Amino acid sequence: MASTTKYPGAMKNENKTTTREGMRFWREWRGWTMAELGRRLGISRQYVKQLEDGARPVNTAMEERLAKELDIPRGDLTRVPK
Repeated sequence: MASTTKYPGAMKNENKTTTREGMRFWREWRGWTMAELGRRLGISRQYVKQLEDGARPVNTAMEERLAKELDIPRGDLTRVPK
């Protein structure tokens, strides 16, 4: 279930970040565990951890899947609110 917190949308105060850091931020913002995100993406919790830790690259296809599941614009994977 999505977070009840309103999506920040166009952020006036934002921090630029890496995709993996943004992935973690938005997953936690949604209130999801690594296991939940993995289930939604059809990958294991361990694979999610490897993506977030930088042990595996986040390619374009994965960025698109992440954005879709997290219900955010793809560009927001590298932008988080301050």
